[in-house]
Amino acid sequence: MVVTGGRSSMQATDQLRRATAAFNAMGVLPNDGVEFIRTIPSVAMPLHLALDASPNCVVDTSGKPLAFLKLYEPEALPFVDFSTAAVASRQAADLQLAPALLGYDAAAGAMLFDWLAPEDWRMAVREDLDRDETLGAIIGAKKSYHGSQALPRTRGPFDRIDEYLDVMAKTRGADGAPLSDARRVLELAPWVARIEQAFAAAGSDVGPTHGENTLSNVMLDGANRVRLVDFDRSENADPLYDLASFCVEFCSFREDVDRAVSLYLGAHRPDVAARVSLHMIVDDFLWGCWAMIQHFTSPRSGSVEFYKLAQNRFLRSKYWLTRWDVATLMRSI
Repeated sequence: MVVTGGRSSMQATDQLRRATAAFNAMGVLPNDGVEFIRTIPSVAMPLHLALDASPNCVVDTSGKPLAFLKLYEPEALPFVDFSTAAVASRQAADLQLAPALLGYDAAAGAMLFDWLAPEDWRMAVREDLDRDETLGAIIGAKKSYHGSQALPRTRGPFDRIDEYLDVMAKTRGADGAPLSDARRVLELAPWVARIEQAFAAAGSDVGPTHGENTLSNVMLDGANRVRLVDFDRSENADPLYDLASFCVEFCSFREDVDRAVSLYLGAHRPDVAARVSLHMIVDDFLWGCWAMIQHFTSPRSGSVEFYKLAQNRFLRSKYWLTRWDVATLMRSI
């Protein structure tokens, strides 16, 4: 059984077929009588939750949870590198930063993980980040991952933006024009290009990055331990971009960025804060582009508010541009 969360019966049947095929193909757990129960719905706003994939608890005939099956939506598959995601997930699990990856099936678009019991683990919420102890634990977990072994794939946020803009140029909006010609995109893209040039001139460190830094991808227990989930976009890139992508979850002012940098480095560094601030502009633009693509290509569009997510990410990118002296920041890195 699949709890569909608003899907049509045809979509639910296809989900069940794909889940069963993927689970059987992986062959890592007994498959007699198992069921697949959807754990949460897809929510674009105010949370970024289950947008790439259907999250399912695999249970046995008694209802006991066995594992977590992540079944990717067909429209999300072109943006997922399963081999790198698998290496990244296993690497994070080896560091005690993530649940263990039990198996994956790229053909079926699925990954199977250890189950994090809800009585022991909960999703982080915004209020958690007001406590230095908790915020420091989360940032520390990400920093530990940044220092781990290089991943098979190297690609930064600007490479991903180029990929998205290419797709947008080939995708038509409601007015018949390419998505790349949307007003917000035309307004923000030149700024992102200037920031890219500034980073290219200054140079950047490269290391493993989490890649999906929403709060819904951070799990906490009662002892302030952290587990990171969703390494779909994990690849070698600038670790400070990863930090910035997390900062957009809780930073409203420059002092918030300074606090995050101090927790990450153990000291305040204005040049690093400048890099993080610029990457926050880039991250919001990147995810705005992704959400626009999903709005015009996903069969879930409408029931999932991809368009609202896109507009909010573009709006926040513009907010950073108007709030900060971007030219000075680019000179400071």
